[in-house]
Amino acid sequence: MHGVVRSYVLASAVVLVLLSALVIYMTRMDAEQHVIETAEHQNTVLAQVLANSVWPQISPYVTTVVETDGDALRSRWETELIDQLMRSAVRDLPVLKIKVYNLAGTTVYSSDLAQIGTNERDHPLFIAAMREGQVQSKHSFRKSFLSFDGPVSDRHVVESYLPVRLGGDGKGAFGPETFGVLEIYADVTANMAHEEAKIFKLLAMLAVVFAFSYAVLFLVARSAQRVIRRQYSELENKAVELEQALKAQVEYNDLHREFVAMASHEFRTPLTIIDGSAQSIIRKIDVIPREKVLQRCSEIRQAVMRMTGLIDSTLSAEQLQQGKIRMEPQPVQLADLITQVRDRQQRISPSYSLKLALQDLPQEIEGDPRLLEQVFTNLLSNAVKYSPQGSEVEITGAQEGGQAVVKVRDHGVGVSPSEMPRLFQRYFRASTSMGVAGTGIGLHLVKHIVEMHGGVVGAESVEGRGSVFTVRLPLELQEKPSLHDNTQTVVAAAA
Repeated sequence: MHGVVRSYVLASAVVLVLLSALVIYMTRMDAEQHVIETAEHQNTVLAQVLANSVWPQISPYVTTVVETDGDALRSRWETELIDQLMRSAVRDLPVLKIKVYNLAGTTVYSSDLAQIGTNERDHPLFIAAMREGQVQSKHSFRKSFLSFDGPVSDRHVVESYLPVRLGGDGKGAFGPETFGVLEIYADVTANMAHEEAKIFKLLAMLAVVFAFSYAVLFLVARSAQRVIRRQYSELENKAVELEQALKAQVEYNDLHREFVAMASHEFRTPLTIIDGSAQSIIRKIDVIPREKVLQRCSEIRQAVMRMTGLIDSTLSAEQLQQGKIRMEPQPVQLADLITQVRDRQQRISPSYSLKLALQDLPQEIEGDPRLLEQVFTNLLSNAVKYSPQGSEVEITGAQEGGQAVVKVRDHGVGVSPSEMPRLFQRYFRASTSMGVAGTGIGLHLVKHIVEMHGGVVGAESVEGRGSVFTVRLPLELQEKPSLHDNTQTVVAAAA
């Protein structure tokens, strides 16, 4: 047997032993309690009989005797009378001993004469019986015991403390007032033997049931072991995947913190430009030339456009994460759309040369012009941002089969080969982008918008020489959004 079966055998054996011991213990406790309750009931009935038949004859002596010396009490004629009455009352009953206490706790009478004169006033069972009028019983096993008939051995005994409660005259049936306490020792050896015999039978039945269950579970464990062997390698693979996922999550959290810091800086920069330009105009409002005012206003507009672009990108990334980007497909003149994006970027970055070659693009494709505009705005903005001043950016287009293919080529800083697999991850920024403003969400947004259209986007890059981004879009959408719900659900990758 291998590890699983060995562990099962040991664990099952321990569990079965503990469970059997618990069942036997609880059963024996219930049986013992049943024996005590039965004996207590019998002792209570006997006490009622004694209260009606014997107590009226011994009450004057028990309630008035003041001696506490055992020899003096044993020599009293009343003691012999009580002994005769008690022996007559319990003849043929399973009673081993009777003791009579007065209210002071003195043992006025005991069938074991040596105990006459002892005091039980501090015994908790005597106190409960005398003060609270409650019957109190307990079970014990005695190796030796002096009974009415002489010494006996190995007996189970239930001893009950029973308050003698009579009417106000101290005679007759049980009443509201306590006049003394009887202690009756009942022999329950036969009862316990009967209960233990039932427990033994129960134990035998449990052994059979547990043996059968053990055998069935053993076969199940053997079968489970074979399944575990088959799945062990799968679990190892899952563990590796989980470790990789955890590592990716840690990296994502780090990137998110970097994004928050970068976004804060990115918003602060245009705000500083706006504030500086506005203050310059305010200070020189009376003397500043019109050209300077126009220049400052242009700076303010560019800063506002920069902030608007940052806000739009951030909101789009958040909507993408929540699956709330709405796609509204319609015919799109792709060449015209890219031309408009190029013209806007050219106005923002006049020192760059943005060249178009889109004559080979299909005249029309199906898509969402608002989302596609965001794709090419991000690509052109990145091409300019990561290229040196005055450099060229080429935008070319063609049709390949059923796809429109657009390429954006720059001659900028490029990306190292080790970082290319993470280029489209959310918040990721290549090491070559250090010192260049950005949030790391633009390319991630580009990738998922293109995929929403059923297309793909890829990149080629040489560090220090530039990058080429290729967007492939189908001429017609394969899956159109529902008329009732045109919200495209997208699960965004960590970046």
